Amino acid sequence: MAICLSQNGTTSYSSNSASDSVLLATVDGVFTIQRVNSKEWRVAGKSLKGCHISSLLIEPSSGLIFAGVHKGSVYASKDLGRNWELRDKGLTPKHVFCLNSTQVQGKTKIYAGTEPAHLFESDDLGETWHELPTLRSVTSVSQWTFPAPPHDAHVKNITFDPRDPKTIYVSIEQGGLLKSEDGGLSWEELHGFYEDVHRLLIRSSDPKWFYITGGDGFYH
Repeated sequence: MAICLSQNGTTSYSSNSASDSVLLATVDGVFTIQRVNSKEWRVAGKSLKGCHISSLLIEPSSGLIFAGVHKGSVYASKDLGRNWELRDKGLTPKHVFCLNSTQVQGKTKIYAGTEPAHLFESDDLGETWHELPTLRSVTSVSQWTFPAPPHDAHVKNITFDPRDPKTIYVSIEQGGLLKSEDGGLSWEELHGFYEDVHRLLIRSSDPKWFYITGGDGFYH
């Protein structure tokens, strides 16, 4: 089993066996680390050299691995990261911050968050993308910002409710936390915490418990 570790991608996995291969997102591509024995690992390869990788995602139904790239769009790999192909038709802008996927009525949906803060969806494993423009219809959008130039906020993370994959939460750095109950057709703003939201975690064993990390600390 392979797993991926990245700042804005999937970071938790469940398996009956230990992983023997780890893909690591770095500022200079993707490193593949393989298990040699119970105590030793080795660097087995490097790909997408020169790319600042924001997020890695293993899509379980297809086995494809997706890489989001800062100022470099989205790539997909069919062979555990040895080779990659660009998959970004319809994806604008190309500054990709985060990726996530879910199954809705047996169909795979992949989501990409960008800077400036826009949300895109793909129904064909990244071959084509379309924007969910209502993300930017909430009242706070004019206040979204980021300290570093060019001061554009970005979609930092995408979370799905384990009880209903059509319920999506989007973390905006810096802007807040948005919720959609209809697969991204409409959105509401959530409140009660500092608006610089980095990640939302929903406890799978008890989904009424939410945990937020952000620029002002930890909320639950």
